[in-house]
Amino acid sequence: MAFFDKSTLNTIRICLREILVNAIEHRNLAVNFEEKSKAIVEQDYMEFLIKRQREPIYAKKKVYIDYFINNNLFYFRIADEGEGFDHKSFIAREKKRLAKICSSTDEKF
Repeated sequence: MAFFDKSTLNTIRICLREILVNAIEHRNLAVNFEEKSKAIVEQDYMEFLIKRQREPIYAKKKVYIDYFINNNLFYFRIADEGEGFDHKSFIAREKKRLAKICSSTDEKF
């Protein structure tokens, strides 16, 4: 029995993959934008990630997934063992940025 149509399932798959990749790369392995960009330009990003995974400080870090699925809902929670980040300041910055965009287009946010 399928809970979701193929289009919805594909969207869930893409979202889940992106969240997992972010949890591993940016959180557990602490890869920053500059490091990732440099490794991509040098065409050895996977090698860079594998090397980083083997460093003792990162080697045992895990990503945890909790999920619940029924006819109407697919809930998942991803937790990693990386350093936290200030999500409140991120949200505040994004609200200001969106407000500025909306005010320049006469739309309300």
